[in-house]
Amino acid sequence: FGGNYGEAPPPSLNYNFTVDNRTFLHLPIWPDPTPSPPLSNYMSAVTMATWLKSIVLAREDRLNGNVRWEDARDVLYGAEKSSMFPDLQWGGMSISSDVYMQEALNISLIDSLSRGRWRIFSKFGFGFTTVRQRYETTLNSYLCA
Repeated sequence: FGGNYGEAPPPSLNYNFTVDNRTFLHLPIWPDPTPSPPLSNYMSAVTMATWLKSIVLAREDRLNGNVRWEDARDVLYGAEKSSMFPDLQWGGMSISSDVYMQEALNISLIDSLSRGRWRIFSKFGFGFTTVRQRYETTLNSYLCA
C-alpha cells in the first residue's frame, strides 16, 4: 500500500503505452525518486486484509475515517473517464486476472444463491525484496455477495 517502496523499476520501463510496437500515448509525468535505501513494506497478512476490507466497505461504512468512497471506488473499479482506456467499463481490483478465489469456492452455488449479484476484488503482487533477499508473493481478495 503506497507507492515507491521496494525495488526501483527497471530502466526499460517508461511512461509510454504501446500497442503493436506503436506508441499510443505518452504520459507527461516523472516518477517520484526511489528512496535510498528502499522503503520496505512490512505489512502483515492481517493488516493487508484489514485494509482491503476497509476499502471494500468504504461506501457502506461512512463512519470509517480511513478511506473515502471516492478513493476506494478508483481502487476497486478503476478511474472514471480514463485518458488511457476511455471505453473500458471496468478496471482496478474488479478485473484481476487471478482465479484463486473462484477455484477455492463453489462459485456456481454463490452465483445461484446471490442471483448473480456477486463480485470479487483481488490484487496479486510479486517481486524481489533486497531487505529479505528473496522473491515474495501476496494475494489479497475479497468476495462480496
